[in-house]
Amino acid sequence: MRLFFLFLFITLNSFSQEVIIDDIGDLKNTAVDSVNHDLLLFYKEYYIKIDLKTYKKTTHKIFTDSLFYIGAYRYIAVDHSKYFVSDDGGMVYKFVNDSVIRIDNSFQHRMQTGSNLFSYDHRIYKYGGYGFWSVRNFFIYFDNKTMEWEVNDLIRSKEIPKGTYASQFVLNKDDIYLFAGMMIDPYKQLERIKNKETWKYNFTDHQWKYLGKNSILEDVQNIKYKNKIVAVGMNDITEIDIINNRFTKYEHNILSPRLSRKFSSFYLDHNFYCFVGKRGKISLKIMSENKFFDKKTSSGIFYKNYPYWIWLFLKYFLIPVLGILLIWFGFMLYRKNKRIVLLNNGIRIKNNFLEFDNESLSIIKLLLSEDEVTSSQVLSIVEKNQYSPAHNERIKVQKLNDINLKIRTLLGINEDIIQSIKSKQDKRNKIYKINKEYFFTKKKSVKNIL
Repeated sequence: MRLFFLFLFITLNSFSQEVIIDDIGDLKNTAVDSVNHDLLLFYKEYYIKIDLKTYKKTTHKIFTDSLFYIGAYRYIAVDHSKYFVSDDGGMVYKFVNDSVIRIDNSFQHRMQTGSNLFSYDHRIYKYGGYGFWSVRNFFIYFDNKTMEWEVNDLIRSKEIPKGTYASQFVLNKDDIYLFAGMMIDPYKQLERIKNKETWKYNFTDHQWKYLGKNSILEDVQNIKYKNKIVAVGMNDITEIDIINNRFTKYEHNILSPRLSRKFSSFYLDHNFYCFVGKRGKISLKIMSENKFFDKKTSSGIFYKNYPYWIWLFLKYFLIPVLGILLIWFGFMLYRKNKRIVLLNNGIRIKNNFLEFDNESLSIIKLLLSEDEVTSSQVLSIVEKNQYSPAHNERIKVQKLNDINLKIRTLLGINEDIIQSIKSKQDKRNKIYKINKEYFFTKKKSVKNIL
């Protein structure tokens, strides 16, 4: 029983920082003021500001024109200014001193529903978006001088992604990473397909780069976490480090399975702020990032670029192997040019050819195939039955002398390549050896003989 109360105390203490949100049926929009650490809850004619440090609530009346419906706009801060940008069109309102004032010279074109909205280079940017059975694949930005939207027409890359909407993005300095979301089937304009491609765009060199294909994410709630995305799914939590191409899966914590799908939870200053449904109401619970990521279950590469892996294989394996083969081939060719090459009708070294009869070639081949050759083995090649043993012996000696003379002359050397020595077993018998270093063989090392 004591353990039970101890566990209950720890659990309640872990979530003592909790804010109950009433009137959720009339709640039209939410926003986070990260500069002032405030949560803003927007209703039709007023908004509630919750100080995320003290959790104090204050109510403020909103002053705006009759055309503004806050539920159709998204909040964004640029530097220290606050704006509401139409989700599907080009209308822009500025939020100043509790007043929402229209500042654009645009119109509600309804061509960018579900576009990515972000701040870069002190401007409001949009990418992608759906409208009229087509999807955008370009950036536009709001010009603070003309108060109009301009297209970013500085694309200088050969490859450009297909249009997407409701995709995920991570902005890191001058790079923006885009993945997930939805696309239009190019053959069936009324059908949506999930986007599997991951792309990166650099605002400095204006280059698109295809990074690879990723696994399909669940239809989940996504939370921006530093330079990462946290996807809270049905079965687990996936931390996506798109910059380093890694994903890490964790078990659910005590709050993550109960996150509200109507309101977007967020991360700020080492804490996760979780909207959790509770008896017809919404409560905002705060959990530190250390507690949010429970037990790690797996990790791996998020996107895979098979052409890229093939290129890596070619670059780091196949090309070096081919290089080694070319070096080996060149080495063998070099050896051939420096050594005697045995042909069917003679021998060759470089461009010089010397013809030999069949018996001479047979003697050379025999000597090259053995370390030591007996006199009788050489004699068996040249002897004739009609001659006496003494005459055959003279023919053998003459044949060996002829081979030595021709090769000495061809190579320009003084020594005989075929040498005779006395047999260790029987001093009366002769043993013949050939200097194999002068001949091209695959097993012997190279020797410069010229």
